[in-house]
Amino acid sequence: MIHQLQPGANIAVGGRAIRWVGNESGVARQDEWASVAITDAGDGGAISPVQQGHFSADLGSDQQLVDAVRSGGADRLHWWPTESDMRITAGWFAHPDDVPKAPLTLLRHYEQTYGRNSVMLVNVPPTVSGQFSADVVASVEGFAAERRKAFTLDHALGRDAIVEGSVVATMTNGNLRKGHSFTADEHPWIELDLGEPRQISRVGLSEEILGAGQTVRLFIVECDEGDGWREVARGGTIGAHRIVTLDEPVTAQRWRVRVTSSRGSYTIAAIHLWEQLASDPGKAREVHIDGSVSHAGDGSVERPIASMEQLRDVELATGAVLRFRSGTDTPDADVVLWGYGTPDQPIRVESWGQGAAPTVGGRSLEERFASKREHGWTVA
Repeated sequence: MIHQLQPGANIAVGGRAIRWVGNESGVARQDEWASVAITDAGDGGAISPVQQGHFSADLGSDQQLVDAVRSGGADRLHWWPTESDMRITAGWFAHPDDVPKAPLTLLRHYEQTYGRNSVMLVNVPPTVSGQFSADVVASVEGFAAERRKAFTLDHALGRDAIVEGSVVATMTNGNLRKGHSFTADEHPWIELDLGEPRQISRVGLSEEILGAGQTVRLFIVECDEGDGWREVARGGTIGAHRIVTLDEPVTAQRWRVRVTSSRGSYTIAAIHLWEQLASDPGKAREVHIDGSVSHAGDGSVERPIASMEQLRDVELATGAVLRFRSGTDTPDADVVLWGYGTPDQPIRVESWGQGAAPTVGGRSLEERFASKREHGWTVA
């Protein structure tokens, strides 16, 4: 019935699309595998993980999969990523004396859920008036600001990665739907030169899970501060997203990552090297897109975005403008664009520069963004 009323809905608690992480604390496992051994009656109904169920501390690990099969209870492997539930206040329902979690606390939970191959699901209860309390709204908005401070300035974006002497651009182009593939026996260093020393607070990695799945078991991160390579971080699984917060910010020009163990061949889709910003840069207000550039940029006129995929995680401010380079075609993607305009401050889509009208995936801007008009968008 759910799928009839809401096609494409992700159903947890027995549903086949997404799995409860096993706690309500907003914390995923250190090594969160999306493929788990399940018991499936074959009727299209509820499924369940084998052995200790959702509470297994090593659910999906190599040994747990072996034990599940040996137990005779496993019917098959199932792609079942987790959702990590938590409350923004002390309870699930609103109370007059509620004190919401601080924005930095929510950021830490984000790193412990989204940053561990999970999904962060925060319960934000409305009051009896049907509105959210001012304190809760301030907490959510503060959390968004902390995320922007932590994850806006990516010094790896658009930098060439060097793998055994060869230049590879598909791990730093902002496109998680593509990546660089390695065989099970290949564990080379992936090296990045940032051009000058940069202060890095967080390292992010992603596998190309849609096409290649999740296979990485272990990885290591090193940097060269001028006196040779040293380890600054290591971890286990990667999956859709892995965020490693360094113990202390590290300033270095040369960085490298190496997968040291995997279940088989693996595809790395993204390497991020984030600098912590002192102040909130705010939502994007002016974004330049040029599908003809060879390297992805930050959306400025000097370093335009190279594909629609890069817009997947961009928050557009009310009144923002997207400028597509004239005479170019930008590769399209099944991306949901986050931004809402108003009659006074619409989100504008327009051309930029000289030449023929720009296109997106071969379509005119008018055709590509027609569905966004109901959300306050205009096309010039």
